Amino acid sequence: MKPIFSIVLLAISMNAFGQILGFGGDMSGYYSKTSFSPTQTFESITIIGTLMLKNDIWIIHGTTGNAGDLQDYYPGNLTKPFMVDGLRVSVNATLDPIPEDVKMAGKPITIVTIQKI
Repeated sequence: MKPIFSIVLLAISMNAFGQILGFGGDMSGYYSKTSFSPTQTFESITIIGTLMLKNDIWIIHGTTGNAGDLQDYYPGNLTKPFMVDGLRVSVNATLDPIPEDVKMAGKPITIVTIQKI
């Protein structure tokens, strides 16, 4: 009985140890990185807009080029100095793919350059 208890205790502790160190990685991040073709090219855009906090998510509410229609963009790599509600910015970015069956706060983008206006 004692060896079985030791084996069970060892299995539980190894499982807990693996979860603490994060073996296996973040599944949502891993999924989003591998669910798209690596040869896929992404459109480069310039956005003029205003940073807004929508619930807990920072978005850029603005226009691209001469389009004139306002849209929301979700910058995945926005840095802290620019996390100011109402800040006007000019952003050069690339459009990221939208995962299937996911409702997003805005079109996902990766910021290349950002400037305060």
